[in-house]
Amino acid sequence: MQILTEAPESYRAGWWSGGLASPSWSADGQAILLPGTFIARKDQLPSRPCVVVVDLESNTRSCVEMLTGPTGTGIGEEDDHFVKDVRFIAGDKHRVMVDFSSSSKHPAGSTEYRNSSDGTWYVVGQTEGNSQAGRNGLEIRIEEALDQPPLLIARRKQVSRIIWDPNPQLKNIELGQADLYRWKDNEGRVWKGGLYKPSSYRAGRRYPLVIQTHGFIESYFAPSGFYSTSNAARELTAAGMLVLQVEDGDCSVGNSHEGPCAVSRYQSAANQLISEGLVDPERIGITGFSRTCFYVMETLTTGSLHPRAASVTDGPMEDYWQFISYVDLFPSLFNSTIGAPPFGAGLQQWLKRSPTFNLDKVTAPLLVVGEGIPRFLLMWPPYAGLRYLQKPVDFIILNTHEHVVTNPAVRVASQGGSVDWFRFWLQDYEDPDPAKVEQYERWRELRRLQQKNEQNLGPRPSPN
Repeated sequence: MQILTEAPESYRAGWWSGGLASPSWSADGQAILLPGTFIARKDQLPSRPCVVVVDLESNTRSCVEMLTGPTGTGIGEEDDHFVKDVRFIAGDKHRVMVDFSSSSKHPAGSTEYRNSSDGTWYVVGQTEGNSQAGRNGLEIRIEEALDQPPLLIARRKQVSRIIWDPNPQLKNIELGQADLYRWKDNEGRVWKGGLYKPSSYRAGRRYPLVIQTHGFIESYFAPSGFYSTSNAARELTAAGMLVLQVEDGDCSVGNSHEGPCAVSRYQSAANQLISEGLVDPERIGITGFSRTCFYVMETLTTGSLHPRAASVTDGPMEDYWQFISYVDLFPSLFNSTIGAPPFGAGLQQWLKRSPTFNLDKVTAPLLVVGEGIPRFLLMWPPYAGLRYLQKPVDFIILNTHEHVVTNPAVRVASQGGSVDWFRFWLQDYEDPDPAKVEQYERWRELRRLQQKNEQNLGPRPSPN
């Protein structure tokens, strides 16, 4: 065994960029490309994480591109783009391609680097859009859009031809329409998302709305939304709902404004859709995944938007139990988000700002979803707290160790569970599948509990 860098992965050190990419070998087996780690700097200053090439033959480590990630004021302070893949071009250890996702500052694209004789890396080309390759004027690329499934296209000058349509069956399915949607919050910030409509959509009719959080790229065809976990946009529209897939945008991560910024984003979107006559204000749901579990819990405990139903799947909620569980990984992120560590005088700040210390304010039935036995305890606090407060809450554990689920059976359970939950609460609908009898027996009990709580609370507040 050989230690490559004597440093952690950048993702484990709290830097998100590069966290989903994988290491790769050069064709000659003499170099390893690492998507995110740290190497010592010659000037002895603190190191930022890099895409790194470890040359085993010369026993050297070189930084191809510095990564962006959480800083004191947010993500990507200098150059906000998220590295999603790295690879040696044709296996050549002197040539590296870095692919990155689109962000608030930059579109998706790729950067090609080459290694100079002195060991430094320099840019030789940059492209926008998905990765492309070709020679002699022939360009091969993937073309897709929010409402257009991906196609593999070959182009030369003004002539193009479809090489491969991976989803020909979609031509025979009425998917409905997905459009770019923009709105402003109360502070004048402009947001955008994808508004998915049923194939039977009729202007002038108000529809149930599900707000899906945690990412939006208008150039991507994403039938479920953005992630495969919990998101079920086209499935929900097939059931007669509207779905708004919301971008993460410019809310800085890791400070006291992060939660309120996200809450404002969702509230203003819902209010605009209501004012335009598209959405029924009494039938709004919201779902969170990963980081946006915190945003959804913040919405439920501090916002003026009062959803009829909500769900959270496998993510942080800035609660005391998660702080203790992650004390060796992300304590500074928790502290900066809440405003203090949860000890001494700082505990009062946690009691005021941590969502799970304010569960008494939750009025929406909540579906809590954990991914696998090792992580289900991280999702336990909101479930246990709401159970104690006799508020409607259910807990589902998915049989997986994946965060972004890829297993088809688990995707059906995750996305199908979202559809069942929001149809039950927003449309009073129960799937007649005999395998789901016990599920609906449980949820009908939750409905009776919700009706009892609403009688005690009085009329629901109207959206702003």
